[in-house]
Amino acid sequence: MLQKLQSNKKEQATPKHAAIEKMKKDFLINLKSNSGNVSKALEVSGLNRQTAYRHFGDDEEFRNAWLDATEYALDELVVEARRRAVEGVKREIFDSRGNVIGTKQEYSDRLLIFMMSVHERQRKWRGRTVQTAQAAIDTVESSGKEIGISNEQIERLTEKMIEKYKEIPLI
Repeated sequence: MLQKLQSNKKEQATPKHAAIEKMKKDFLINLKSNSGNVSKALEVSGLNRQTAYRHFGDDEEFRNAWLDATEYALDELVVEARRRAVEGVKREIFDSRGNVIGTKQEYSDRLLIFMMSVHERQRKWRGRTVQTAQAAIDTVESSGKEIGISNEQIERLTEKMIEKYKEIPLI
């Protein structure tokens, strides 16, 4: 009888617990997208790290929201880096006594060069990935014909390969 009461109690608490977990997960995603910092987002949301990573592994909707939040945070960093590199940052100019006597606009050539380097590598990587995918599909088509695989089977294999290559992020 006691066991039955305890199990009923669990069933009654489950929807409330699920709602609290959902609220924490939503809050975590919002914080992560704004800060880009998982530790801070976990601390403020009240969700512990192990639970968050369990949700990441088990809950596709949460995983997708987490990945989207990460992308959003990275996009924000890129916008800020570009702004600093291209538009610059105002820096105060001080005299020998520490008084502000003016400002000057400083630009980050190093940051701009780094960003250009990353984009160039991404462009080259994207091209190689597409070439590799096409070469793999061509190989399946020619080898399949040589060993007597039907055209239908070859078509199904190439469709599967195309779907797999679509999953590769072409940054």
